[in-house]
Order: sequence, then C-alpha cells, then structure tokens
Amino acid sequence: MNGRKEKAAQKFRDGNRILEIAAEVRNKAKAEKRFYCDDCEQPLATQSALDKHNASQAHADQLAGVIKSERSQRAIDVQAIRDAARAQKEHHCHTCDKGYGTDCDLKRHK
Repeated sequence: MNGRKEKAAQKFRDGNRILEIAAEVRNKAKAEKRFYCDDCEQPLATQSALDKHNASQAHADQLAGVIKSERSQRAIDVQAIRDAARAQKEHHCHTCDKGYGTDCDLKRHK
C-alpha cells in the first residue's frame, strides 16, 4: 500500500512540474512576443489566445479606431480588489497553483 501512495505522490509532483513548464513556455512566448497583435500592441501566450483576441470586440474596436472612455474610479477600485485577491491567492486552484480575482472566476476555471 505504501507503494501506491508513493506512486500517487510522484504522479502529483510530475503533474505540478508539467504545469510549471507550461507556464514557463507561455511566459517565454509573451516575453518574446511570439504571438503578438501589432494593432493592439498586446503579447499573448498562445496561438489560440491570439486567434481569440483577433476575433474579439476589443480588437475590432481598435481596428475601427474606437476611442475608449476613461475607466471610472469604481472600476479601478474593483480591479485593485481583484488583483489583491489574486496576489494573496484568496481564490486559489491548488492543482494549478494559480490565484483568481473572484470565487466565480475560480469556479469557472475548475
């Protein structure tokens, strides 16, 4: 039975290492601007993320020259709260070791 526990622990460590490597690859792709939207000046982590961005309304607005209004103070405050929750890993996925801004974001992820 002890062998089963050791195998399960090794599998868990291997799974975490895979996630770490994947995060490193995504971060490297962003840093190298491998998947980059020239119009929006936005680096993305994967080709699928770039494809999704190119199909988004925000990208279409950028191409059309739509000028966005300034963010309200309330929107800035809400973003700060979510960023703090994410940094403190209040809403945390233990499998991915990633924090989310809200409980709803975490549930959607799972």
